[in-house]
Amino acid sequence: KTFKYQLYPNQEQKAKFQWISEECRQLYNYFLGIRRQRDQKKEKQPIKQEQTNLLLKLKKEKPQLRQVFSQTLQNIPYYRVNEIWEKYQQQKTS
Repeated sequence: KTFKYQLYPNQEQKAKFQWISEECRQLYNYFLGIRRQRDQKKEKQPIKQEQTNLLLKLKKEKPQLRQVFSQTLQNIPYYRVNEIWEKYQQQKTS
């Protein structure tokens, strides 16, 4: 059995959702840029610990990132960017 819910956010909530989406987009592009640079230089791709350290550094540089749920931020470099990068590498080699 499944349930379907529909949200009706007010203007303030809509603005918050858009802000979070923008922050996540910028973070995604940042981590993807790191992978592209390392690929062009034929360097080793970042491991999870290195990405964690970069994320912590970014949170210090941009305190507003603390307003985004931490697991949401961690999901971007660990899973989203990693998944798309692996697919890209598979297409590149085939």
